[in-house]
Amino acid sequence: MVGVVEPAADEGLDVDSTSCLPNPKTPNYAVYKMVFSILGVTFFLTFLEAYLLRLQHIVANMYYPHRERARAVWLYNHILIVNISFKHGTCTKQLKQYLKCIIGHRQ
Repeated sequence: MVGVVEPAADEGLDVDSTSCLPNPKTPNYAVYKMVFSILGVTFFLTFLEAYLLRLQHIVANMYYPHRERARAVWLYNHILIVNISFKHGTCTKQLKQYLKCIIGHRQ
């Protein structure tokens, strides 16, 4: 049993693993080019989308110019409501934590 565990180098055996290796082939560079071009287009469109979404109101103004003012007022009010809700929520959360801390120290 001990003879199985000993290294093969001690017995003078040569192990040739070349028959186990796969036959190398040249890479298909056309596939690499296609994959990287698709990846490049994807990154380009990802960054382009952010800037095109900023121009969305201009396109809407071209089709419906009479609603431009109403859209601007709605967006302004929506942003105000979201900001006020966020500020109210954070203040309420901080107040609850403060009261919980004070009540915990009194007991």
